[in-house]
Amino acid sequence: MRRAYEGSEREDLLKEVDRDYAEVEHSQSRSTLTLCRGICSIFCYPPIPSRIVAKLSFLPPDPAGYTMGTEAGTAAMVLSDPFGQPTAAFTPLGFETSALFIDSGPHRLACVYVQNPAARYTILLSHGNAEDLGLLAPFIETLANRLGVSVFAYDPPGYGQSTGPPREQGLYDGVEAAWCCLRQKFGIAAKRIVLYGTSIGSAPSVYLAAKFGKRFGEGSPNTPAGMILHAPLASGIRVLRLKTSVTWCCDPFANVSRIEAVTVPTLIVHGTNDEIVSVEHSYKLQSMCHAAVAPLFVQAGGHNDLDTFPAFYPRLTRFLAEVDTDLGLKPEGPV
Repeated sequence: MRRAYEGSEREDLLKEVDRDYAEVEHSQSRSTLTLCRGICSIFCYPPIPSRIVAKLSFLPPDPAGYTMGTEAGTAAMVLSDPFGQPTAAFTPLGFETSALFIDSGPHRLACVYVQNPAARYTILLSHGNAEDLGLLAPFIETLANRLGVSVFAYDPPGYGQSTGPPREQGLYDGVEAAWCCLRQKFGIAAKRIVLYGTSIGSAPSVYLAAKFGKRFGEGSPNTPAGMILHAPLASGIRVLRLKTSVTWCCDPFANVSRIEAVTVPTLIVHGTNDEIVSVEHSYKLQSMCHAAVAPLFVQAGGHNDLDTFPAFYPRLTRFLAEVDTDLGLKPEGPV
């Protein structure tokens, strides 16, 4: 059971931000200086920007959908029922499953690694809002089975059993910690990792891909093999005001400001009936991403049901084959 978020508080804050932002954005009589002052008055005075973002963006499930326990003497992710009571350990058949904590600055992040020894690629999964590793477990298992991959997923601060408050910077620090864990602890080559970001989880995926793109450029062995963006957002303000044409310095989750630096093949998947993050966000990102491949825009698809459509897994499978071709690999058989 996902917790009942303080709806009235959230709606009041959203309306206040939306109203003030509209006044600032559309006022024709203000000078540039006054315009900037108005924007700052919304986001740069108490509550500070990170707390506004937290109120509008982060909805960790309560109670968490799992606990970190043991199974046959080894660490395991134990799934919980809607009331928080433990049910069974998450041990997908045919995979080696590890449950672990990793350090991300002062915080400890809960992770699960579903490993297929024969897999060519490992998916580094940054999940969306209002879910945690426990609620995500069926999708993780299906993703591993349908694509023939390993999957490493983590909870950012404030979600599941991870420590610390939910903040935007925590998303970016978390994906870097997860990347380092795959590379250093498990010895996975960078070109065997595919970033996967869902909804708000698209922000850390794009952040990491863009960071590597700026640092190493195209074709480097130090960059990931590719990236999948599942119902991504262009930026936080654009979720509130879709037609915004300017990306302000205080705009959170600003994928639109980073996507041009991405150099790895990128597949964007979005539903045309998404009422949470409009498909217009993906149209924008697709047009700006120089490394984008043919997208999948699912007719009648919503925000949380894309994986139930027949075209979903075949398109992801073809994307991995496209990544094989990009890397000069034969598409069949394990590495």
